[in-house]
Order: sequence, then C-alpha cells, then structure tokens
Amino acid sequence: MSEDQKILAHIQAHGSITPAVAYEVAGCLAMHSAAARLRKAGYEVVCTMRAGNGKRWGEYTINEPVPFAGMVPLTA
Repeated sequence: MSEDQKILAHIQAHGSITPAVAYEVAGCLAMHSAAARLRKAGYEVVCTMRAGNGKRWGEYTINEPVPFAGMVPLTA
C-alpha cells in the first residue's frame, strides 16, 4: 500500500489526519505534499488550521469526491 493510500484509508476510517499521525501511519514527512497528490487524484482535501499548547498544525479531511472521467487512480 502506498503512502497516499495509507493516508486516504486513515482519513476514511477516522475522519481526519494530522501531519504527526501521517508520519506514524504512513511514514509521511510532508503531509502537504500528500494532500496535493490526493487533490490531483480528484479528492477534495481540506486543511483546517488548529492550535493548542502554543503550537499550530493542520488537520486534513476529505469531502468524498464525485467520480469523474479524469480521476487519476492512486497507484501502489
């Protein structure tokens, strides 16, 4: 399973993912890049900024896509 597939599966199972969780789940060091690849594949990835304990981070969710002819499948 590819990094993007692991991230997508986590979001679908849990509703969202943060960069720290993406690293734990998929070894992803750049969640923003994974989000860009998912967007290119046709997924509507939304990043909401969160804050706490003097830190800020992005929380990524996906609005389920409406399949269209130009969707690029995620490859393994």
